[in-house]
Amino acid sequence: IISEVKALLVENADITVADPDADIIVPTLTEFPIKFVFSTISPNTESMKTAIKENLKAFLIDNTLIEESKTVESFNAPISNTVDADGNRLTNFIMTSPTSTQVPGVNKFLTVDSVVYNV
Repeated sequence: IISEVKALLVENADITVADPDADIIVPTLTEFPIKFVFSTISPNTESMKTAIKENLKAFLIDNTLIEESKTVESFNAPISNTVDADGNRLTNFIMTSPTSTQVPGVNKFLTVDSVVYNV
């Protein structure tokens, strides 16, 4: 199984291995958690709050590479396209944090730390 994992790493990570029998060392990855804060959401329901958080999580999982930065504007689409479990669309929101591009740094990836609603 080790040789299969090694082959997949080489194939998917686009790396060259001089010695196929040598160890492949993979760096430890760590999270770079983002705290999202909203001063307004409409509709202001628990279902919508949950849906916003889940959309942000899915966006970061599906659209972020290791060490990739995201602008504040990049979060607008997944937030504004939120539909809650009851089928209600988000009609208005004001996000007060983050206020700048999120830069995770070396061997880090962006994740949702928390979503706070000060409404």
